[in-house]
Amino acid sequence: PAEKKQLEALRDGAMSCPSPARTRADEDACEQAVAESIAHLLDWNSVVDRHHLEAEALNAGLGDVDAPGIAKAVDNLARSGNLVSLGGDGLCGSFTTPEMLELEREAIGRVNRGRGGWGKLAEFVPSQSLSAEQNEATRSLLETEDQFVSLRGVAGTGKTTTLRHLNVCLRSSSKRVIYLAPTTRAVQQLKSELGCDAMTVSAYLASLEGKRRADNRGITLVVDEAGLKSLRHGIS
Repeated sequence: PAEKKQLEALRDGAMSCPSPARTRADEDACEQAVAESIAHLLDWNSVVDRHHLEAEALNAGLGDVDAPGIAKAVDNLARSGNLVSLGGDGLCGSFTTPEMLELEREAIGRVNRGRGGWGKLAEFVPSQSLSAEQNEATRSLLETEDQFVSLRGVAGTGKTTTLRHLNVCLRSSSKRVIYLAPTTRAVQQLKSELGCDAMTVSAYLASLEGKRRADNRGITLVVDEAGLKSLRHGIS
């Protein structure tokens, strides 16, 4: 609540500053700044807060836009349906776009359609070097029959240690496994920690161009730090 009041006071101050009459060119500049900011912010997130969107747009159009013009452009997009309000008041309101809603539906649909019937990945062999929770996590990953499965944990819970044993079990199977990570640095860490071949998600997607979908059947993808990639990358 205190932060909300501070944001609103800051915005009200900017909105109250006198500004010259706005021309069509000024409105176009505000609309372009907002559009560019939506594309940038929603490239990595599914939802954007209004104060983040307006702040980004003011930076994007620095020198050519003002706070009232940006606020008007956001309101116009919301009224036209090109921005979808997800609730919240004033600067604490949040938005997404029809495109992002469709991508979310597609992602959820793929996960739901991939539940069950895919067969387990490999035989699970417990490791004495893992805790009971880490062994259980490895077993769950290997024995799931879902097409998609994720492992989440806060820093320090042993995800890398668990992934190392997962790699040992997968290597004992006949499946082809490809390890991916969002950044080159993360790829190097995977190679160092697991002793496996790995590549960035972007490099892997580029390698698929021109290939038939059937060429990729039977491949197990292990994506480290998957949450750092965009929804579009995830669907791809």
